[in-house]
Amino acid sequence: MKTEMNQAIIDELNQVLSPDDAILDSFEPRETPSRKSGKTVNFSNSILIDVITDITRAKFIWQCVAVCLTIVVLGSAFMCYNLYSSNKNLNDKYLAAAKAQVLLSQQSTAENEKLKAEIIKAELELKTAQNDLTTSKTEAASLQEKLDNTSTQLKDLQDRNAEVLKILNGRLQKLSTSETSQRH
Repeated sequence: MKTEMNQAIIDELNQVLSPDDAILDSFEPRETPSRKSGKTVNFSNSILIDVITDITRAKFIWQCVAVCLTIVVLGSAFMCYNLYSSNKNLNDKYLAAAKAQVLLSQQSTAENEKLKAEIIKAELELKTAQNDLTTSKTEAASLQEKLDNTSTQLKDLQDRNAEVLKILNGRLQKLSTSETSQRH
């Protein structure tokens, strides 16, 4: 499976790059006579293919992380919108309760009792909505904490990928210099 994947990468690179590129020359298997036995040795650049494969995997990981961060950001935006609309509804209910209190003073006692009950109900709804708002704020803080953790993990991945890239570049450079010295 790895050789099929490596061959697919080689084919894709051969399509993208011109045959004059030095990297492509390292993809082509070379057969050179061995000095001791007279047999031919096949040099393939599997390390370079592994580097390209690792870079492709790293790109896929970054895309997954970006999608996760996008989902978290969209979720946070949705929750903020819900908080905003809840706050607006609470303000509307509060204004309605204030208007109801004004009407209480102008109407009869029976109607006053009915309006008081509605006000109490509205206040209970307001308190419930405020509790929901507090809960939503707590959830938003939790999401923010998760986002911060994900950002930290993303930074750690970036640091590790940078270290791996340095190591792989060093290996690639050593391999290139060893191949050029073997050619001469």
